[in-house]
Amino acid sequence: MAKAQRECINETQAKAEFESFQAKAPPTTSAYVPSGRFPFGALLWNIVGSGLGAAAGAVAGTAVMGLTLGAVSLFAMLLIGAFESGIIHIGGIIMGVIAAVAALGCIYFAIGWAATECVAYFSRIGKSRNIKGLFLFSVISAVAATVAFRWPVLSRVFSYVGIAEIDHVGKPIAWIFGGSVFAWVITVLGLGVAAFAAVAVAGGRQENLKFCEDCDRTMAIDKLPSVSLDGVVRAVVAVNSQQWAGAAEALRTCTQLNEAKPKVYQCPRCGSGYLELAVNINWAIRGYKQTEGGNFTAQWLAGSWALTGGQIEPFRRR
Repeated sequence: MAKAQRECINETQAKAEFESFQAKAPPTTSAYVPSGRFPFGALLWNIVGSGLGAAAGAVAGTAVMGLTLGAVSLFAMLLIGAFESGIIHIGGIIMGVIAAVAALGCIYFAIGWAATECVAYFSRIGKSRNIKGLFLFSVISAVAATVAFRWPVLSRVFSYVGIAEIDHVGKPIAWIFGGSVFAWVITVLGLGVAAFAAVAVAGGRQENLKFCEDCDRTMAIDKLPSVSLDGVVRAVVAVNSQQWAGAAEALRTCTQLNEAKPKVYQCPRCGSGYLELAVNINWAIRGYKQTEGGNFTAQWLAGSWALTGGQIEPFRRR
């Protein structure tokens, strides 16, 4: 099993090794350049995905709210109890604030995440290559999901079960999700969190999406085992020398450390694709605890090549 990271004696050694490795495998840009195409079919599928994503986001938000209801209620109960009794316990209120913020953040992030996953799925069916289109429809879906979660889902649920009339439980929930000014401030902030989640998730989904323009097909992704920087350097040298078998051998054997993640993208029809080596180092510096910030971290794309079917074959997982 690959080790999580290597250890360095001090920061000077870490910087020296980093500069040495980066000189041998310098940062590069992706060989894949999206065409930006947004076919009419993709537009229709994105509209479908946005609508279903709004529903999925509202359901996800309601589900997460049910799981985090205790934390949200704790915050409101502490405040309400403090105001009613005249006794304010600062420590309890701080803990309640932290719990409530975390819970509310999870609720609205889940809304944006679920909505965007739905949009990204249908965008892929429509064969969209346009990242801006994915961002736009994801944000629209996340906003619609937040509105659906805030109203009428919550208001109807509360009115049907009469939860707002239950002392010490319903009162805090109604205060946060009801019709108060504070509740609407929470909703506006939640819209921002949901939109942020939509952009973040959409960016991640698009980053791992590549198309074969000749075949109009989405490329399959094969995530190879993590490798060490030594393997990255050997693979870069071998690929640049067109020694495909040697590069594949380096990636298969230099797996002692988890410092880079190779990915192979391949068209299911013509077999051509891309090989990418993304470095993500997290070296421990001896004498420091990880909680004290004693790690040396760096990220860069060390290699990206467009390969034919024959060239890419040795890199496929056996």
